[in-house]
Parts: sequence; structure tokens; C-alpha cells
Amino acid sequence: MNPRDFALQLFGPLQPVKTILLTAPDVQWLGPSIVAYHDPRRAPQFYAFEVWPGLTEAAFLKFEECFQLQVPYLYKEILSQINGGKLGALRLYGVPPSLLEHGLVNRRRRQPLDLSTANRNWRNEFPHCTSLFHIGSIRWTFDDNAGIFIRENGELAAVLHSGETVKVFKNFEALLEYGAVSLQAA
Repeated sequence: MNPRDFALQLFGPLQPVKTILLTAPDVQWLGPSIVAYHDPRRAPQFYAFEVWPGLTEAAFLKFEECFQLQVPYLYKEILSQINGGKLGALRLYGVPPSLLEHGLVNRRRRQPLDLSTANRNWRNEFPHCTSLFHIGSIRWTFDDNAGIFIRENGELAAVLHSGETVKVFKNFEALLEYGAVSLQAA
């Protein structure tokens, strides 16, 4: 499948991702992911935009069973279309295929950051967020990333390691639009 065909299958809150895929001048398949905004000055294989094809229902079931982690419906809808990604300063966590295949993350492969590790370990670094579902991060300052958490009301909160909430997104489309805008600064 080419990136344009992939983009045309995206729906709902993934409109900002779809727009990038249809308009970025250098969008391409790169192994298991779709990339754009190549900047070899930063690193030979650096892309400011990268997404992985969505998860199947069977992959969700295996992931949730193996890791005893219930993915909220709001995020499952996103992961069924894109299995994590990077949009400028925004990172969305997903399910690395090597984790489902071998039980371990193989970092020699291009894969999304691990959603299970985020919810077992990384969320504990954010005060008052240990009961929230951790879906990603935003590069907030040179020294700190804000964790992205789904609140009970469906809002998405960007929280610093100090515990300060620095931004609230009313829905996934607003979060993804923020990531798309941050591509200009990437």
C-alpha cells in the first residue's frame, strides 16, 4: 500500500495525520512505517513525522491479555488506524510488533514506543497520574517532556514531571493538530 492509499483510509480524529500524509513533499514508506519531513542534518534516518499501520483486533486481544492492560476505547480507535507515531514534538505510544512476536521490544527495528512500558513504569514518574492511561509525550522544554494522559472525562492532559498540567486537549483531533503544527518547528 502506498502512503496516499493509507491516508485515504484514515477517519475521525486522524484528519491532521491524513492531511500530512497527503501534503508532505517527501512522504514515503520506510520499512514498517510511513515517514516524512526528513532531516539528515539531525541524523541520517531522522524524520519529524512517522506513523505505523494500525493494529488488528487480534493484536489488541493478544496485547491486552499478555500485558493485563485494558486500552481505553478512545485510544483503541486511534491505534486501530495508526499504531503509534511521531508528529514533530508529539509521540504517541503503540504496540511494538516485536513485543507481540517475542515478548521483548527489539530496538534494532523501527517501532513505536511501547504502550505497556508507559503504563507499567513511565507514568509513575508523573505525580497524580498513576491511575490515568499514559498514551504519549510532548517535548515541552529542552529538559522536560510532558506525559500525555487520558482523563476520565476523555480530555487529554499534558503533565510535566513536576506534576504541573501544562496543556489540556479536549479530544484527539486537537492533540494531533498540536503535533502537526509542531512539525514546523521540528
